[in-house]
Amino acid sequence: MAWVDVGGGLPAPTKLRSEEALRELKERVLRGTTTIGLRCADGVVLATDRRVTAGYYIAHKRGKKIYAIDDHVAATVAGAVADAQKLVDTLRVEAKLYRYDADRPIPVKALATLASNVLFSARPLIYVVRVLLGGVDSEEGPALY
Repeated sequence: MAWVDVGGGLPAPTKLRSEEALRELKERVLRGTTTIGLRCADGVVLATDRRVTAGYYIAHKRGKKIYAIDDHVAATVAGAVADAQKLVDTLRVEAKLYRYDADRPIPVKALATLASNVLFSARPLIYVVRVLLGGVDSEEGPALY
């Protein structure tokens, strides 16, 4: 199967419908970024590596992979940079709108549900991104999704 490269060594979304393309994408994802989240009694710890890679190629040694969404919640990302940035921007805007409308921070669980809906709504094209959301809110306390 021929791949259409759209940057970062990932196949074009139209090519992701075949089983062979999905297997190849899974192999590339398994060689990708490491992110970890720990939920403790007092809070949440998020950590990632810093290397930016495309397959076995190291594009940069110091990339940003943890993003603040709001004052109480952050996300780690792995995958296509453009997809990750688009998702983070969407979550930031929605968190600000929630804070403005409800006069309180968005619950971490609600933000995780929103992220799930955004990712699912992109079908049949997909976001090539994996996300961990972690934070502390008044409803759940420390939460990790």
